Amino acid sequence: MLLAELLADVARLVGRAPPHIRLPRRLMFPLAYGAEAIARITGREPLLTLDGLRMARYRMFFSSEKAQRELGYRARPYTDGLRDAIEWFRAARYID
Repeated sequence: MLLAELLADVARLVGRAPPHIRLPRRLMFPLAYGAEAIARITGREPLLTLDGLRMARYRMFFSSEKAQRELGYRARPYTDGLRDAIEWFRAARYID
């Protein structure tokens, strides 16, 4: 799954429009520096981080096959996990 698909699903689940603007990564570094500086002052989580921006450079895919095979793990639909995560973030007051 691509990050754009994940973000669109998260937006849909929280009742917002998915991101439509695509900015070049190199132009976002000043925004990340600023977001992290503001976060240090306010004590809130930054909307954009340098680490997140660096990681976004790579396409990373994974499989749960080894966990299924060796541990008996059974994956559930990822949208169920997204819903649980959104509930947790709301309960922790990270999002409204």
